[in-house]
Amino acid sequence: MKQELDERLKLMDQKIKNDAEMLYEKYRDQMDLLKGSLLYKVKGGLEPYDVYALGRMLESFDSYLALCEDDGNLGQLGKIPQIA
Repeated sequence: MKQELDERLKLMDQKIKNDAEMLYEKYRDQMDLLKGSLLYKVKGGLEPYDVYALGRMLESFDSYLALCEDDGNLGQLGKIPQIA
């Protein structure tokens, strides 16, 4: 049982590391900004989990942004189009 759990944890760890590499490449500009952050200085570097967490947050934001842009219409602007 413990050996099976250890194997699953290793697989999860490897998946997070692989996803972190992909997310680092996708969001290189933001990751470079993270390297200049206080987190980077305090920890002495970034771990794959840090990159993974930021990358997933950025993906969520991109999805949310696309959803908001698709849902946009003139009615949401209120009085601005009427005044213009």
